[in-house]
Amino acid sequence: MGGAGYIGQVAAGKLLEEGFEVHTVDSLIHGPQAQEALFRHKGFSFDTGDLNDPELMGSLAAGHDAVVLLAGLVGEAACDRDPRLTLASNYLSPLLLLEACLFHGKVGRFVFISTDSCYGNRPGEILDEEAELRPISLYAALKARLEGEILGRAKGSNLTATVLRFATVYGLAPRTRFDLAVNILTREATLRKVATIYSGEQWRPLVHVSDAAGAIAMALKEPTGRVGGQILNVGSNDQNVRFDTLGRLIAELVPGSEIVTVPGAPDLRDYHVSFGKIAALGFKAKVSLRDGIRGLRDALIKGEIADPYDPSLRNA
Repeated sequence: MGGAGYIGQVAAGKLLEEGFEVHTVDSLIHGPQAQEALFRHKGFSFDTGDLNDPELMGSLAAGHDAVVLLAGLVGEAACDRDPRLTLASNYLSPLLLLEACLFHGKVGRFVFISTDSCYGNRPGEILDEEAELRPISLYAALKARLEGEILGRAKGSNLTATVLRFATVYGLAPRTRFDLAVNILTREATLRKVATIYSGEQWRPLVHVSDAAGAIAMALKEPTGRVGGQILNVGSNDQNVRFDTLGRLIAELVPGSEIVTVPGAPDLRDYHVSFGKIAALGFKAKVSLRDGIRGLRDALIKGEIADPYDPSLRNA
């Protein structure tokens, strides 16, 4: 679910490379950007559908061996726009899908994509998966609550549930999002030669979209005894960065650009996350922050993204 989105298309491609047959479902609320490459794979199929459709959820649960749940409204701004729709899309409907999976008994693995923003505003702490969650947005609060529901209801069943708490994702993709910190700053520095950072003192863990996709593949391939019932922070310790450090790196990699830092932090999230648990399972981020910024910069310079300011490339 959510297979046509920013992460979903990259994850689908990764799973196809790993030998999985992939059936993606997406409502296409942001358009059908760049799915053509996936259709060249014999093991790929796609349906337009919505997580709020109970009949569809039942048929998916009855016909698949594994489910990766990426669908839903993503980001604080998008979720705050209509809280009732957010409750339905990001909490009630995922529970319906989970219950359908448990009822039919065919789905063996259920991978839920959550977010490190569940940790909230925690300056001065290094947070592992056992840390208390203190979400400060509706988006994160529903993710946190759903984590517990999924792991609790799957416990004792034949369903192996795994929660992946993604760091803030960045990088080039078939549908690159430009409402994410690294992507926005790189776009502005490259095309307008100036980008603005607020405060700069807040910490944020980062992960490239291709590495996020790799973590999904790992959760589906690892023995169930290693990932079943587990919550895993997805990222790498060396990509925990302060925004001022990020700004300096982008200025270095985009010659002639200026990063302007202004007082205040409209985004109150501030957290430094430990990724030791997923590293112990053998996960290693393959794309460095430096290389991810270079990839975005080069694609923007070459005009490979038709309109980087297209509203469909924002979830908010």
